[in-house]
Amino acid sequence: MDDAGFADKAFADRQLANAVAKHKSMFFAEKAADRSPIDYAAAVDGHLVLTPSGDGLRALSEDYAKMVDDGLLLGDSEPFEQLIERCALIQERANKVGTTE
Repeated sequence: MDDAGFADKAFADRQLANAVAKHKSMFFAEKAADRSPIDYAAAVDGHLVLTPSGDGLRALSEDYAKMVDDGLLLGDSEPFEQLIERCALIQERANKVGTTE
């Protein structure tokens, strides 16, 4: 979405973001790594987390390396660290929109 130029439009569409959060919490609720329920409404309001840390980051890095090694990603895959940095920047931009209302 970001490379195609759609991310900023998606961040700005607060009605859509709230509808997605409500739908997700009703039909696809998940738990955080600590087993606490994820508050999707909080994610819309400036608390979106796209980048894991600690053990989650290590596990994701290992999984990404396996996907690259197995040829599961089309084309040239970017280094994991670069991908995580891009996700962190998207997270930061999305959270700025969520807190300026």
